Amino acid sequence: MFIMRGSFYSAIIASLLLLILVAAPAAAATISVSPDVVQKGGLITVSISGLNNGQTFSLNIDGTFVVVPNSYSSFQTNNFNMPFSLTSGTVSATTHGTSYTEFSVKPKGDKSYSMGDDADANGDFTISEAYTVKKGLYDFLKLEGTIRPGTRLLETQMNLYGTKQDPANAASSAITFNVGGMDNGEVRITAYVDGSQAMPTKIITLGSGVPVVTTATTTATPTATATTATTTATTTGTGTTTGTTTAVTTAPEATETAYSIEVQTTAGPQETVFRSADRQVSLKTYDVDYAAVMMVGQPSVPADWLMIGKAYAVAPDTLTFSPAATLSFVTPATANTYAYFIAERSGSEWTTVPCRSGSGTIDITISKAGTYALMAYKPESTIVPTVKGTSVELTTATPLVKETTNPKIASFAQAEPVQTTQSAGGLPGLPVDPVIVAGAVALGIALFAVMRK
Repeated sequence: MFIMRGSFYSAIIASLLLLILVAAPAAAATISVSPDVVQKGGLITVSISGLNNGQTFSLNIDGTFVVVPNSYSSFQTNNFNMPFSLTSGTVSATTHGTSYTEFSVKPKGDKSYSMGDDADANGDFTISEAYTVKKGLYDFLKLEGTIRPGTRLLETQMNLYGTKQDPANAASSAITFNVGGMDNGEVRITAYVDGSQAMPTKIITLGSGVPVVTTATTTATPTATATTATTTATTTGTGTTTGTTTAVTTAPEATETAYSIEVQTTAGPQETVFRSADRQVSLKTYDVDYAAVMMVGQPSVPADWLMIGKAYAVAPDTLTFSPAATLSFVTPATANTYAYFIAERSGSEWTTVPCRSGSGTIDITISKAGTYALMAYKPESTIVPTVKGTSVELTTATPLVKETTNPKIASFAQAEPVQTTQSAGGLPGLPVDPVIVAGAVALGIALFAVMRK
């Protein structure tokens, strides 16, 4: 009879417990933002817990601010405290409503790094650069520029994206900064962890906030009635004069009165376009006050797909669109032709979405928020033989694709055939025909089977 000893039994139990712990999903990161209202110079705190090393983190700081046309204005996050590093990261910034914009980052005790340019014909400026956001204090992250004529509301966006790295891997931390530059407006903060929204979008009122768009109208309002007496005299044959009086009512001159009312510019749904900070993705909506298009990383995709760039989330994740919205991805200009398509991520699965070609874009129609990415199929692979039993079957292998840090520019790397060199006993560097190798293996198996009989 077999008897299980105590130490062996304890080891089995410990192993089972370890497996259970490993299999259990990690606790989701939680993020909160405060306060609800802040004045110029006030502190905003983004509290983070449960964010582990190796997880992707994306933080969007959007703003709408009251400005004076033709002035030089700035929005900046002063004393920006970053409690961990974001490696393999991207820093993106954009403005709408300027003729010229400059984006600057200044780490504490270091020089300022700035990039600027003229805005396009629509008043849009964007910059997106690969940048490792190091742990520590930054004097500022700043967007400044010349406001276009006629512009009274400036729209800005900053996005920090990357993979969390922190030697301490602290369970809790906080990103903090002071709002600088602007007096009145609205700041909206959204955060994603591993492609999922980690908090509802937080709207913070700055100063007196964003005023209702108004216009002045002039109306004529009668305030009184003027009466003029007209007398008519008639003389009779007896010399007696009689008279009649007629009252004539006239309207006074118009009095100008100004009213401040909300403007409905056109009939029907109001179109608004939201863009990612790197301007690679745009979202055309109807009757939507606010949406964000955020870079959220490069999650794994099916083996025969290539992700072009990064995945993007439409936030908040509770958004629905009626009428439906149009999501557009810019297609890279390359010498090669690829069958681009757009896929939607649900959980850990990707599914293709019916799409259509635009002018330098691929477009889809969506009715709700989600995570989407521009994809292409990998180039056809070479035929590689595999041995199955005592016969040789030819199967299509997954092609070997070179990695590239910027697939938009590097033509997505052509697939190459897999080659195997001989071992130390053979001729160095001479490729071996895989069909010959497979045949030799099959022959050996057959001979071994005959010898066993």
